[in-house]
Amino acid sequence: MYSEFSLIEFIKNCQPTLPKHIEGIGDDCAIIFRGEENQADEQVVTCDTMVENIHFLRAAISPYELGRKAVTTNLSDIAAMGAKPESIILALSIPKGITNDYLEEFIKGVNSWGVPVIGGDTTKSPEHFVITITAMGRVMRNNIKRRSTAQVGDVIYLSGTVGDSAAGLHAILNDLTCQPLVFAHNNPTPHISVALELAPQENVHAMMDVSDGVASDLVHILKASGVGAEIDTAMIPMSGHFKDYCKVNNLNPVELAVTGGEDYVLLFTASDKVMCHCDLYPIGKIVEGAPQINWIGEDIRKSGFTHF
Repeated sequence: MYSEFSLIEFIKNCQPTLPKHIEGIGDDCAIIFRGEENQADEQVVTCDTMVENIHFLRAAISPYELGRKAVTTNLSDIAAMGAKPESIILALSIPKGITNDYLEEFIKGVNSWGVPVIGGDTTKSPEHFVITITAMGRVMRNNIKRRSTAQVGDVIYLSGTVGDSAAGLHAILNDLTCQPLVFAHNNPTPHISVALELAPQENVHAMMDVSDGVASDLVHILKASGVGAEIDTAMIPMSGHFKDYCKVNNLNPVELAVTGGEDYVLLFTASDKVMCHCDLYPIGKIVEGAPQINWIGEDIRKSGFTHF
């Protein structure tokens, strides 16, 4: 059976020729070019699906949090392109047992980011709740950030700490109590404002969001850009709650932080000084060589999350 990313590659390679004004599979979003100039206001589009018992446990997350998180995963992809969210399309497959009260709270969560739902679909599901969202955003053409533009010598940054979501999921699955980490898992925040600060800066090169874990997501940038990376594991940003939880539960904090995923911080490369009103965390650099990570400090053998 195909792996997740080999299936995506097969789909990409067997497509009809795209119109010249569309960039398809390969980044966090597809790009639909609308204008002729570099200052043209372009559209980006992404789609994401959440399946009950794969991406979430219905008993472990409130309907409001679920609606909010479902939108977050899409808005984070929009942000990764340097774009501002504009609208979403919502499709729901609903099983028996989902009440009107549940759906109303879910939709309140969907609406909590202030991005309008402009259409979608609803259908019956035989067993599990399935949520599919298509999100659209706008970005000036010369502000678009791709995965394929990392340059040798770039510093690699994260726009926030990593690991809290993975530890929160570990707590949920093992009936452990750590409210800050469970909250982090159920209530991620897309780094839209950070992305909009970074997008106009020409020295900010490649960018994507951390959904599957740094160990997997950085490799996407390396492959697209044809470069390698050195990551200093001592520089990986982790919260105090996360480090305390790992210590108490005998978990390797660095390994969990870079492989856990669902943090939805930005992972980007840049030369020179980056201007931003939030904290940014340098974790390594782009180097010449094969598209792989050389871990300095701890040897990370695991990769991030994959579906197949």
